[in-house]
Amino acid sequence: MKKLNDYLKDDYGLKKIDLTKIKKVKNNKEIRFLLLISITITISTIVGVFILKKTDVELANNIEQEIKNESKTASISVDTLKSNSEIIEKNDLPITIKTSEVLIYDKKTGKYYIISGSFKDYELSLNEANEFLNNGFQSSIILPIQNKNGYYRVAIDAHLNKEEAIIALNKYKNTLKKELWILKH
Repeated sequence: MKKLNDYLKDDYGLKKIDLTKIKKVKNNKEIRFLLLISITITISTIVGVFILKKTDVELANNIEQEIKNESKTASISVDTLKSNSEIIEKNDLPITIKTSEVLIYDKKTGKYYIISGSFKDYELSLNEANEFLNNGFQSSIILPIQNKNGYYRVAIDAHLNKEEAIIALNKYKNTLKKELWILKH
């Protein structure tokens, strides 16, 4: 029977390897540094793409919500404005019209406005807007943008897309017999 020391010395038929002929690999700091930089760039790219996708999704959701909110308010249209307490029946929905007033816009909304006039003087634009308001339009004044031409524009209607604005513009031109144009603001 073999003793424990005999088992440790037995090679079990394997070839002997001369370990003195094997070269040791030197630690190459340059390769480690380049590897570290490439891993850092890869991780940064992945994180950046993830953040951009998340931001795009949030932006798309915000825009979708704004469009839904605007379409809810714009889905019921009224042909004419009446006094405080009158009720108009349209599309089988009772609509109570409150006091009408000229709307003032001082920031861009991205809507397409049908413009009836452009004035250097605010009072003149207010007179024009009130005239349209008295004739049943929901008129508004678009304030001049700083560092631009300084004109107050009177709008008689607004639309979310260009196609609807063009159709409405042609209808207004036929009924009002007035020079009108579209402004995206």
